[in-house]
Amino acid sequence: MNNKRELKNIKKISLLIVATIFVSISYAQSSHIVENLKKPDAATGATVSVHQDLMITDILTKQISGYQPIPNLSKGWSVQVFSDNAITAKDEAFKIENKIKDRMPYEYVRAERHSPFWKVRVGQFQTSEEAQELRDLLIKEFPELKGGIYIVRFNSN
Repeated sequence: MNNKRELKNIKKISLLIVATIFVSISYAQSSHIVENLKKPDAATGATVSVHQDLMITDILTKQISGYQPIPNLSKGWSVQVFSDNAITAKDEAFKIENKIKDRMPYEYVRAERHSPFWKVRVGQFQTSEEAQELRDLLIKEFPELKGGIYIVRFNSN
């Protein structure tokens, strides 16, 4: 009986820690979130002990100090992975957008309406060569989309 209660408490605490990490990641600016969690709380002095796979540490480190997608380019290159004007195109576009975001969470992915088409575009690059690298990776990771993956130029002016 006592073990079940302790297990429930551990699960609740684990869930709380995971939720805190996700919220903190959303609001983290430039410092490593795990290091911030380890710092003593100002009011209570409590600290968080983080036990995580090294792969997670590597991903978090790359997100903050390594890979920096270029947001808000007004001109450049993207990789289009979907374009359709069928009745189901909107649902399919958002499904593909979410699928790519799940597997490539640090990449800029967006479903867009370019009447009468729904399109899904990935990345924002200053050169077509940079976009080509992403195109090759997308074809490898999402072979089912291969026929619709190509580089496009954008201009938001």
